[in-house]
Amino acid sequence: MFELLSEARELYLQNVIADGKRYSRYVDDFINSHRYINCDSAVCRNCHEMNIHIVKGLLTECAHLIHPLFTASDFSFDECMELRRQYDRSEPLPTPIVHRVAKVTDAPPLSFGCNFTQEQMTGIVSCANTYHLFCVSMLHIEDMEAL
Repeated sequence: MFELLSEARELYLQNVIADGKRYSRYVDDFINSHRYINCDSAVCRNCHEMNIHIVKGLLTECAHLIHPLFTASDFSFDECMELRRQYDRSEPLPTPIVHRVAKVTDAPPLSFGCNFTQEQMTGIVSCANTYHLFCVSMLHIEDMEAL
């Protein structure tokens, strides 16, 4: 994990501080460019996956801790471990609440906006019956039209 965070620090200084890259884009790019490792061992891959998950959590949930550490003159292994301890003990960020403008009752009814011919409905019903798409013994055209 120290290697990952050390590289994350170098890229942070270059991409965010020097080049002005948006922090969230930097985080996405860093995590996505370190997703896989060249090892077929399940133990290695699981360990790397765990570490990359922790680094992503640190970069996203603990950005207030990352900035001072990454902009300091050096970044030590001990600081890395302390950062990990703080992350392990911290509460996750609250899930953002999505506010809806329109009420569900204001929404227009769902419609695919298509009208099937009798021949098309017969084919759809035949497929539904053949592949047992519904929990009924036999589906009829009227059942499909009611959907």
